[in-house]
Amino acid sequence: MPHPFDRVNDDSMQPLRLAASLATRFCRKRQGWLKSKHQVSTSRINFSMERQTTQRAAIREAFRAAARPLGPQEVLDAAQDDVPSLGIATVYRNIKALIEEGWLQTVDLPGESARYELANIGHHHHFHCKSCGKVFDIEGCPGKLKAMLPAGFELDDHEIVLYGRCDECAA
Repeated sequence: MPHPFDRVNDDSMQPLRLAASLATRFCRKRQGWLKSKHQVSTSRINFSMERQTTQRAAIREAFRAAARPLGPQEVLDAAQDDVPSLGIATVYRNIKALIEEGWLQTVDLPGESARYELANIGHHHHFHCKSCGKVFDIEGCPGKLKAMLPAGFELDDHEIVLYGRCDECAA
């Protein structure tokens, strides 16, 4: 079956013909026959999202080093130490990808912008400093929350947020 580019007799199309031919051969060998251009596009997108970039490494390191939930601007400020050209849009894209990978999870506080923390760190709660706005992890849980419920209620989950001033702000 002739390739759609073969209908064009312009020599400027030769690089596109070659690229399309090589891509088709690669896909046949590596992934089997692809049924549409959309599938080629999707496979390229998924591949690029999985790759490890300098920016992604700096963003991961910002979360590891902070060891607390961070907002996008806090991530940007910390990661720019390693990658000065890093932009906020890249931070948002990478946070989204890291959530989809299961590496990050969202921390929602009432009336606040979302923050993000490492996933799978176990059950814990948060402390929100009213002076600087930073959020910190608190280990442990008071437990016995079911005893506080009215008769007939069922507890599915809970989140406890303490408010006050962190050690730096209280000093």
